[in-house]
Amino acid sequence: MNDPFFTKNKCDHCGQPFGAIRMASWFLDNSPICQKCDNKESEIKRRLRNMGIHDAMEGCGYIPNPDEIQVHALNAPANKKV
Repeated sequence: MNDPFFTKNKCDHCGQPFGAIRMASWFLDNSPICQKCDNKESEIKRRLRNMGIHDAMEGCGYIPNPDEIQVHALNAPANKKV
């Protein structure tokens, strides 16, 4: 199998070698991550949910920083300037 997800030897986030487990990143498509980085992503997802952001950032292509997100801009209607 030549799928990069299964052939990579190191975590795409931290660069550490995989142990027995590799996970799929929630934010980056087809990006394998280690258990430690999966736990960090889970914490970011929890914080985003607490801000009222549900699933909007799945596969967004970057790891969001909840401290820098303006919730009102994400929740504004598309035709309304913020």
